[in-house]
Formats: sequence, C-alpha cells, structure tokens
Amino acid sequence: MVESRRGHRWMSIAAVLVVILFLTSCGGDGTGYPIPGDPLSTESPSPPDEPTPTAEPSPTDEPSPTGEPSASPSPDENLTGQTWTVMLYFDLRDEITEKWSLFDVNEAESIGSDDRVRIVAQVARYSGGNTADGDWSGARRYLLQSDDDMEAIRSPVLTDLGQVNMADEDTLVDFVQWSAQNYPADHYALVMLDHGAGWPGGYLDRDSGGIGRDNIALAEQRGDLLFTMEIGRALERLRQAGLPSLDLIGFDACLMASLEVFAEVAPYARYAVASQNVENSSTAWAYAAWLKDLKEDPDTYGNHPDLLAISAVGHFVTDDRRFEDAYSLYAFGIMTDREEAIQFVRDGGSTLSAVDLAALPTVLERLNQLAEQLVNVDQSLVAKARQDALAFGTFFSKEAPPAYLDLVSFARLVKDSTGDAGVTQAADALIEAVQQAVVALSDGDAISVLGVAVGEPTTCGISLYFPVSEILADPTGDVRSYSTVANRFGYTTNWVNYLFFHYTGQSLGPSEPVPDTYALTPPGKEELQLAPVQLSNETVTASTPVTLRSSIQGSRIGYVFFFAARYVESELKIHLVRSEFLPAPRTKEIGGVTVQDWGQGEVPISYAWDGKLPALVTGEQVLPANFAPERYAADPAQTLTSVEGTYRFADGWADLPASLVFRGNRLERVEVTGDETGQQMPAVVVSPAQGDTFTVAEQWMDLNASPDQAKSLILGGSIALGYGPLLRQQVLAEAGVYIVGFIAADWDGNLYVQTSAVLVP
Repeated sequence: MVESRRGHRWMSIAAVLVVILFLTSCGGDGTGYPIPGDPLSTESPSPPDEPTPTAEPSPTDEPSPTGEPSASPSPDENLTGQTWTVMLYFDLRDEITEKWSLFDVNEAESIGSDDRVRIVAQVARYSGGNTADGDWSGARRYLLQSDDDMEAIRSPVLTDLGQVNMADEDTLVDFVQWSAQNYPADHYALVMLDHGAGWPGGYLDRDSGGIGRDNIALAEQRGDLLFTMEIGRALERLRQAGLPSLDLIGFDACLMASLEVFAEVAPYARYAVASQNVENSSTAWAYAAWLKDLKEDPDTYGNHPDLLAISAVGHFVTDDRRFEDAYSLYAFGIMTDREEAIQFVRDGGSTLSAVDLAALPTVLERLNQLAEQLVNVDQSLVAKARQDALAFGTFFSKEAPPAYLDLVSFARLVKDSTGDAGVTQAADALIEAVQQAVVALSDGDAISVLGVAVGEPTTCGISLYFPVSEILADPTGDVRSYSTVANRFGYTTNWVNYLFFHYTGQSLGPSEPVPDTYALTPPGKEELQLAPVQLSNETVTASTPVTLRSSIQGSRIGYVFFFAARYVESELKIHLVRSEFLPAPRTKEIGGVTVQDWGQGEVPISYAWDGKLPALVTGEQVLPANFAPERYAADPAQTLTSVEGTYRFADGWADLPASLVFRGNRLERVEVTGDETGQQMPAVVVSPAQGDTFTVAEQWMDLNASPDQAKSLILGGSIALGYGPLLRQQVLAEAGVYIVGFIAADWDGNLYVQTSAVLVP
C-alpha cells in the first residue's frame, strides 16, 4: 500500500528531526550569517556596469515596515522571536506553468503571512494562456494573506508592474530588494518557479521577446533565459547592496540540482533545494505543507535552517495540497483516488534534493581530484562510464543521449570501467563528499534525510554536465558556452578543462582560454562493423516468426537495437514502426543501473520478429506507434522507451511537442518539450486530464531526398487520454514489405546499420 510507505517514511524523518532539534549546531561552518567572503573563490565576480534598480514605493495597503534588514542569527544561539521573509519569484510566462502554477500561488496563500513570517510573491502571467482568476496579465506583487480559495488569489495587489522581463537579472534584483526593504527580517528564503534547464539556467519569459542582455549562442538559439551567470550577478549585486545571505534558495524547476547551479549560488545562500530530473508541473513543491511548518515554528527553523530545506523535500509530492480535494484531483483525469495520483507523480521520476552549500567547496575539490586522475586513463573507458551513468535532461538535442549525469552514478561507473586505483580513490572521496553535502533527498518512493534512508534512492541529489560529442559540437552546449554561462563553476573547477581534454586530447593551462577553433576526437567513437543480416525466412506471420542473424565487431559497443520499417514503394519512403533493445551477452547492476558488456571482437546477434508492432492502447482505442529505446534495464518491466508526438490539452491549446515516456508497458510520464511554434524549450512533465489528446509523430525516410533532408516527422493518428490507463500492447502489422535489421551505437552515441527485407502477407 502506498499509504503505509508514506507512513513509514515520515516516521523515520520525524525521528531524525527530533535528534536534530537537540543539537547545538547543525551542519555548516558554525560561524553564523552572513557567511563572510566567497566560499568558492577568493574574489567575487565584478557586478555589471548597469545601475541597480531603485526600490519601488512602499505598498499603500499597509504601513511600510522600517529599519534595515538584520543579519541572521547564528544557529548556536538558539534565539527566539525570529522573523522570516519568504520571497516567491513565480515566472508563469508560458502555457504550461500558467495552467498549473497559479494553484501553487493559491497553495502558498492558504498559509499566508503573520507578524513573524511574511510571504511575498511576484507573479507574472502569460498573455493569451490560462483564463483563470480574471485572466489578468503582466506581473503583480502580493503580501500573501491566509485564504482558502484555491481558484483565485484573494490577497490585495500591492504593486501592478505591468509587463516586466522575468528572465532579466534586473527584475530579480528589484524584487528581492523591494521585499527586503519593505519586509526586513532575520532570515530570508527565495524560491523561484518556472522551467529549468540545468547549467544554462531557466525562467524564460515568452512575453518579453528578444535575446536579453547576454549575446551568447544559447540566447540566440533558445531565446532569453535567466541564465545561471545572471542569477549569480543578481545575487552579487544584492550582497553588495548590503543584503544578508539567504538561508534558503529554492529552484522549483526542472533539472536545476546541478553542481554548476549550486556553485553559482553557494556564496549567497546557506542551503539550496532543487530537482535533478524533470518536475511534474501539475504538483511542483508542496507549498502549503512546508510554509505551514515554518509559520508554526519560525524559531526552530531560524536556529536550524537546514530543517526548512528538509521540510521542503520531505513534503514533496506526498503532501501537495492538489491531492486534497476533488477539484484539484480532476487535473489527474481518472486518477481521482489520492494515492493513485500521488503514485503516478512519484513514478514519473520526481526528485528533489536539499544541499548544504557550505559543504560544496569540498565536493568541487573532490571533483577536481577526480578530473586529475581521469586524464591518466584510457579516455574511451571514461566514455563508457558516461554512456552507462544515470542521466537526465532534454534541453539540448532530443536525438542525443541526456547530458546531465548523476554525480555518484558516474563516479561509481568510472571506477568500474577504468579499474584504476587513483580513479577509484578519487571517486570514492567524491561520493563521500556528495553524500555529506546532500542533507535530504526525495526520489520516487524513497527518501533520505541526513544519510538515513527509507527505500533505496537511485539518484544522489546532484548532477554534472558531461555530454556526447554531438552536443559539445553545438555552440549552445560547447565548452565555451558552458564556461561562460556556468561562470563560477568554470573558474573554480577544472572540469571544463577536463571536458576539453577528453574530447580533443589537448590540455589547457589554468588560465588558458578555449581556442577559437578546435577539432573533436571523441574517445567513445568507433566504426563498428555489422555483418549482413541473414534471415530464417522471407515471409513473417504470427505463427511463423522470422529470425534475423548478424554479428557485430568492435571494442566500444554501447547498445544494439532491432528495428522494422514499413516500405511504401509507390512513394519510395520508409516508415519506422518498431525498435527494441537487444540484451548484451553480459550485464551487471551498479547503483541501480544496468550496465551492458558486449565484450570485444566479433559478437553474434539475433532477433526473432513475429510480425507484431507496438501500439498505444487505452480503453478501446488502439494506435500503432514506435517506442524509441531510451534506457536499457535487465528487467524488461524497467526498460524506458518513448513515443514522440504532440500534446493538446482539453481546453484547446495548440499542439505542443511532447513525448510519452514508458517504463515497461505502462505510461510513466508525459514530457512537453516545446511551444506551439515547435520551438524547443526546457522539458516539463504534465499529468494527463480527461479530454487531452496525444498525436503520434511518425518518423519517415524519403529515399528520393538528399541524406540531410531525407528524415522527417509527420503527424499521424491521435489518441484521447485521461479515460483509462495508457498502456503499450502488441498489434499485427499491416500487410506489406518491411525493412528490418540492426542498429548499433558506440560509446559516443554514433549509429551503424545493417538491413534486409521481409514480407508480411
């Protein structure tokens, strides 16, 4: 039962918290706030030349508090009568976040402010999106007052800002300054909600247009984001303006629990909370639960701010207000049962971690030590570890493997792949440092608090950028862009230099810039040799399968797939209809990851196809679709596959690029990856509601076209969602000629193909 798991996990958390409350100090350096200097560097980045925006006039709806923001007390003092200002920076400037996250504003409002905990919010809505709550647009500021209406914001509007660019650092600086000047407190927390993209940042503003102040490749190709170095510049400007360090900085956004992001904000905050994976926009953080904890006992959280970070993680998903009433549960379609809805979100890869930023310098130092050892080993073996490690992210090329590696998963796998003593020692030290830095972790049904785990978390709470060469060759993801945007991480670690060495074989000095031009020589790349495909028979039926046989030769074999594509002779086109992982001769489990071992030399491969194709099935609807392999698992029920297409919400929004991600034969999550124009944006998870539809994008190859124009995606059939479980099942292939064969991928993700043809009568 899900409920019993929930009870067990919270009994364990409660026991840990009781112990913590009796400690005289908790984590950190014991020096109190603000933390002097920069824990990651001896000098801080210079603030930009533009002037800091001036604070707005005090709100007229209530007397303006007076006095300067006071420094936070030392945890050792165990003070009473402490005050908090919680600042919510809610950027709802696209269809998805506006649709779901207005609820999160109302959830925070259900707790509201009092004389010791002030909850202030800047909420920006998307024009032309959701019509709820009066369909207002622009940006507004509120001091949230307790109100239980979950459909409308009832707190008075303190300031109507009109159209402001939420993706600009000036806007963030202005909001935080306004909050601190009008609501000074002993402690400050800043939580930022919107799409996240990992080290590039996030918080796009669809209404602002343009590319923003930073003329970089990411801005040119993806539009204006609140880039990571912009967040760092904003926080530095606030520090120079005299604001104390934040007790908590939270990123209620996808993919932001990256080492690069944590390094950027570490000098300005004590604890950070973020997600390694894509978040479910239908729930986000459980604002009512953790704000209620803070409001009921601000002194405890003032003396032990790590508990506030732990509270945000501990309440994640399980205690979201959305699961408390029928109106909110309607968002989950047929899943009107509370526990079923909670489990669907948990199973969708939901993660959240709380990190002690005072422990981050040790993590970065240990990463440097690992990088120093990695340059001494065969780089192809490092590429093997990169390929196998648990990974997240679809912000870059959707056709390339995810680029954000779970830091502990990578460390474990690079130990295994290299077998090097120096690498092993450095990797073990890095793992220990990460486990010390992550004070709380929620990962599906599992949770860990201060090293005490309930269940078995697969993730570690911190990710690291390590892309394949295809992504590194693109200006948006290359080492120059990476070091510019992940600025503080770039100059406080040698990881950027290591990536350059890994893919070029060239070393950069400590202060040597990346050359203007350089050639990539991916160590994981290898020209794999596939033998011609031999068929047991040329006609296939359900009772007479065809067995394909071949062999593959190479020393860097990553994955091998079977595929089938229908041949349309009249149009000289082929349509990909099936693709499946093949099991390797040997596999092993390392930290919850199945590692395939194809050995070296010539390896025989075979696959028996019975003429059936996979299909999306719900109720009486059946829609054939190709399920692209995503992540192999020895247990087929744990293998991840995806179906590409477009998603349309029941209220009639334009089709949005999306993927259905399946674990085994059951839908795990729906990822929206673009806007209505087809422009790729940071991925976000949505929950199917009754009346939503998914249209399959069929992958076609035009044999008349040039190689660079031959491939295309054509929208095919649609299926209605929300009326029953969406499953993967098998259907008989229609009659015709099919191209069948094998595809092999090397450790850098490059593909090699051998084909033949069969007839389905």
